[in-house]
Amino acid sequence: MRCQQCQFENMPGQKTCFKCGAVMEIDPNSISIYPARMAKWKKPVRAVARVLRRIGGYSEIKFTPPAWVSDYLDDSIPSLIMSVIPGLAHLFTGRFKEIRIYFLLWLIFLSTGLFFFGSPNGYILLALAVGMHTGIAVQYRFLKKLETVREKIAVTVVVLILFSLMYRYMPRLVVPNLDGGNIFFDIPARQIVNGDYFLSWRNIDQKDLKRGDLIFVKPSVAYNYRQRMRQSTGQTICQIVGLPGEKLEILNGIFFVNDQPLDVNEYPAVEWLQVDKYSAIIPPNSYFVNIQYIMYNHNIPNISPYINDVCIVKFENIESRVFMQWMPISRRGFINR
Repeated sequence: MRCQQCQFENMPGQKTCFKCGAVMEIDPNSISIYPARMAKWKKPVRAVARVLRRIGGYSEIKFTPPAWVSDYLDDSIPSLIMSVIPGLAHLFTGRFKEIRIYFLLWLIFLSTGLFFFGSPNGYILLALAVGMHTGIAVQYRFLKKLETVREKIAVTVVVLILFSLMYRYMPRLVVPNLDGGNIFFDIPARQIVNGDYFLSWRNIDQKDLKRGDLIFVKPSVAYNYRQRMRQSTGQTICQIVGLPGEKLEILNGIFFVNDQPLDVNEYPAVEWLQVDKYSAIIPPNSYFVNIQYIMYNHNIPNISPYINDVCIVKFENIESRVFMQWMPISRRGFINR
């Protein structure tokens, strides 16, 4: 029996060519034909596309990347730059199918991380999003070009550090006026608890500031060079108690403004301001703020100069005003002023 592919003369009854291995006789009983089936998730999309074609509002778009795109992205550095947006390099070269599951996981981790931002769970989810983003970036080109495991681990760690820095500082570039942080004292009247996370807006008008507003001050201002007291964190939220030109007093841990006592549940003096007597006239363009500090020395004879240094803040040193409580979720909402 002659092979149709190599013309070798085989023995009669042989089903495959002895020389090239080509199939000469096909058993019809051993062949099963399975036509291609559409994925289940594509069926609703196909039904919508069919309806749109009927009304003339849809035409199928087939994107074939130019050859120069693939050639350009064959270099690892351009592909890394393109991977700032997860999956963009894969999309341009028609390889998005390779990372579609990782892209979906990245979206889930990022969205849930932002939803829970300000809590430990939120930070963990964002860290997973950074890790998934890094995996998508290095999968495109780096892991295929590098040979040893050590090189692959080193490059992955470097890319992970770069993307972590990008996630840390990118929000300030995208929304420069948005800020956030924790508060470190309780305000019972407003159901605010130590550790709650708030969002603030940098673009503020001095006329909009009112008594009771929660604000951020510049870190350089919130530091006492006398070295007898220090702030409990690098950046914290403080509460406006006194307005410009007012007389502010503290008597037995209670705030008095122009000889009128303030509600201790609305304006609770933090621990280090629980003094027997303090009095000051707030200068123009300045505010008296209630801010948490930790004192090194509790036996200071006269604490008034330290209170003046720390709690009387000029308007230009105010960074932002809180507008929304973000965490915990049960008390999430805009701040009532």
